[in-house]
Amino acid sequence: MRSGRHGEHISTASDPGPGTADEQLDGTSATTTECPPEENLAVVVYDSRLDRDIVSATRSSAPALMLVMRTPDLAVELGCVGSSLVGQVIPPNPACVELLGSDRRGRVEAATTDGAGGFVFDVVKGLFRLRARTADGVALSTGWLSTAP
Repeated sequence: MRSGRHGEHISTASDPGPGTADEQLDGTSATTTECPPEENLAVVVYDSRLDRDIVSATRSSAPALMLVMRTPDLAVELGCVGSSLVGQVIPPNPACVELLGSDRRGRVEAATTDGAGGFVFDVVKGLFRLRARTADGVALSTGWLSTAP
């Protein structure tokens, strides 16, 4: 796994600015990502859309998307596979993972991880955030993410 420039692509989505996802969720305009104090805001440490080796080696016009978000205590790997977002909490732990959509209803879906820390959601159009909390109370929250190329 490499870091460095890989966080740059998603970092702009983590602050969608006035009139976008933050405003749509709560009806107000916010310029920073809200993160409950007991959760750690995860940093994107890998985005396959910025990995030139993968993009050039992939023969299709739309290579598979892979994101890795990390806090000091927890990480989430997320991939877009067909019509599903497939993820894993690392280290593998029983956890509740929530997907928050940017639509006006602020859609929230929840999944409980399997024994390997895995979870699955339907692909989301537009911006979304993930929140995860393990059984022992370790939590993370992502900024706004997108599956768009």
